[in-house]
Amino acid sequence: MNKSEAHFALELQRLIMRYSLSWLAAGCLVGFLMASLLLYPELGKFFGEFTYGRWVPVHLNFMLFGWSALPMVGVLLKSFLRPGPAGLKQANFALGTWSLALAMGGVSWLAGETSGKLFLDWVGIPRLLFMAALWILWLVLGWNYAVDLIASKAAQKRLGAMILKGALLVGLGFVPWALYHQSQRSSYPAIDPGTGGPTGSSLLISTLGILLVFALIPRLLGVERKPGLPSAAAFWAWFAIALVYFLALDHGNSSHWDGRQIAGVALLLAGAPTMILYLRDFQWRQPSLPWLTAVVCWWAALVVVGFIIFLPGVLEHVKFTHSLIAHADLAMPGLVTSLNMLILCNLAGENASSPPSRPTAHSSHSSHSSHSSHPLPITGKQTFWLWQGALIFQVILLFAIGAMEWLDTGELWKVTGYASAFFSLRLLTGISMGVAALSWAWNAWTGTHYETAR
Repeated sequence: MNKSEAHFALELQRLIMRYSLSWLAAGCLVGFLMASLLLYPELGKFFGEFTYGRWVPVHLNFMLFGWSALPMVGVLLKSFLRPGPAGLKQANFALGTWSLALAMGGVSWLAGETSGKLFLDWVGIPRLLFMAALWILWLVLGWNYAVDLIASKAAQKRLGAMILKGALLVGLGFVPWALYHQSQRSSYPAIDPGTGGPTGSSLLISTLGILLVFALIPRLLGVERKPGLPSAAAFWAWFAIALVYFLALDHGNSSHWDGRQIAGVALLLAGAPTMILYLRDFQWRQPSLPWLTAVVCWWAALVVVGFIIFLPGVLEHVKFTHSLIAHADLAMPGLVTSLNMLILCNLAGENASSPPSRPTAHSSHSSHSSHSSHPLPITGKQTFWLWQGALIFQVILLFAIGAMEWLDTGELWKVTGYASAFFSLRLLTGISMGVAALSWAWNAWTGTHYETAR
């Protein structure tokens, strides 16, 4: 990586971190408001029509389409964009239109305009704007791919990567259409008639899609693999077996009492070690290793808990308790957040360097800042454990309350129950995670904690 490419990589990393972490902070702030409304319902009178129910899609979609999605978008931009000022402008335009559409979506959801479908609340003009943002991103990626393809000598040197990008580009072309179709009120997926939740086959194929994305991330980021390790072959062999099994399953409405559906979820449990070994076999940057460990731990916990929850006699109870929220916390604030932090840490590559930065309270050697080493905004131990520790406590708390609800559905809400203490503790964990998110976003914008070349 030459000097200009390194500078481009660092600037692109900063841009993606600013957009991504800003949406994380915004989602956490909305979550804090919702937690406050649960603990102090009387606060609702100050918000008028903006009730708790209207804040729910705002919080969920800010986290999904903002925080969860944009680091993944950053992987695509890092892989496809040609280094230079034009590439940075294209990235800023794509991220900006995406964020504008999401902000407009937030306004519409607060106004009560929603499809009523979880994570697919897009309706009206914001829905069209978001589809346009997806197409803009696709056109940016496609333009850069076409330019690379025309430069035949460069393309021949990276033939394998060009084939992978071409296939990925074709697949991404279907995403706007699929999202538009699935967000229609007349379109609904197969369900488990006994619980109204997803079937085992739906869980299997959706998780396989996510794991495919996970597997491609280090390749698209250009992270090198450690030599002589067979974990990649083991993972892809398991992936192929799981995909063939899905194709043989019933894809319509199916019960979680069906042994074939249970086996589909069990396959995810059996394949978890291959995914863990696969990710650990890449040479991730040293500052990101705590996040890699967190990814491995949260993924292991998620598949184990997910399998237990899906079992007959368990899902019927868990479905309507806080244990289901705990399971969601394992997935989103746990696994996805840790993976996104791992991505953001590795976006600039190993050799990226920054120009001298202005003097700050964190560095008394501004004249030598281009040769010093500072942590990234998201690699500090304090904020790492502030987020992870609060989340671990919150998950345990939610499972404990869920167990009480299983034994007695009204236990939490009795006059002598634990509602006040529970919601107070949950608010405190939310505050802790929100402080970490705000710290990351602040440092991403001020640029006072960026890592520079040694």
